[in-house]
Amino acid sequence: MECKILNVMAVENVVIITISLIAGVVNSVASHDLEGFVVGGKRAKIEDFPHSVFLYIECFIGYTTTYACGASILNQAIVLTAAHCLVQCQEDSTFLAAYVGDFVAGGGSSYSADNYKLHENFDEKEISSDIALVRLEKNIKFGKNVRRVSLMRNPPYKKYAKVAGWGYTDPETKDQSAVLMQASQRVRTRPKCVIMLDRITPEGTICGGSKNAKSYVTKGDSGSALMALKYIQIGIVSYKDLTRSKSVCIYTDVAYFYDWVKTNSRSMYCEL
Repeated sequence: MECKILNVMAVENVVIITISLIAGVVNSVASHDLEGFVVGGKRAKIEDFPHSVFLYIECFIGYTTTYACGASILNQAIVLTAAHCLVQCQEDSTFLAAYVGDFVAGGGSSYSADNYKLHENFDEKEISSDIALVRLEKNIKFGKNVRRVSLMRNPPYKKYAKVAGWGYTDPETKDQSAVLMQASQRVRTRPKCVIMLDRITPEGTICGGSKNAKSYVTKGDSGSALMALKYIQIGIVSYKDLTRSKSVCIYTDVAYFYDWVKTNSRSMYCEL
């Protein structure tokens, strides 16, 4: 019997704008000074961001720690997130739960995960190949507030894209939003990012934001999707170099990893 999976690469007329961002509930994920919540953003409606996933993570790293990352719905049983969200976890002692369909953090329908895969070339020091897939135990039920993203090998890197999440709304007071917030990002290709930040960024990345932006992602946005034309995911929130800019975020370039996503999402789904 042929294993059938939704065509995650086809562009559809799906109403989608952004992604949920990592919301560090208890501990930050890595030793890097990562950030990822929407500061200065505005409240988002889940029907405008139906691909958004609040990914609850409980893992053992010598002790049990809990936190959350953003993710996006790739197909009926796979969600897409950042590798650094899971790299320190021990696979046999990790519990993952994906919450979809609600603008409230941890609200909506929940789905337990039974497997995940980090990119083989993920480098925790360089934060390169920062992409991962999480397989859910049962298929997601789609509806008005629950939709998947579309991916393209050659996406439209528009001047502006959008990102959304449940992270800090004020990095100084560490106020964290319990509701989904969104922000607009000015997108730049890797060569332009290198010039703007005056530093080399990893292969397979793009960046978004501006040095003087009042609305940007900050601590807690990791794993969330950067969306173009409302339904095409072009990036995954990865990290920021605070020595260069507090508002410019480095995103994993999803198109760069198109073949990896296509091959591994299909094999993971067909193992169900």
